[in-house]
Amino acid sequence: MRPLRGRDFSWLILFYKHLTPPESLFWYIIMRLTFGVGSEAK
Repeated sequence: MRPLRGRDFSWLILFYKHLTPPESLFWYIIMRLTFGVGSEAK
């Protein structure tokens, strides 16, 4: 998997600060599944 630049996740970090732990965990799983499938497909 290609390492992403820090600024690519800057908006995501700001978004995470407004989430409760259950919501952040949910979105973490979603992001992992999305990037996982995308990286394996390439």
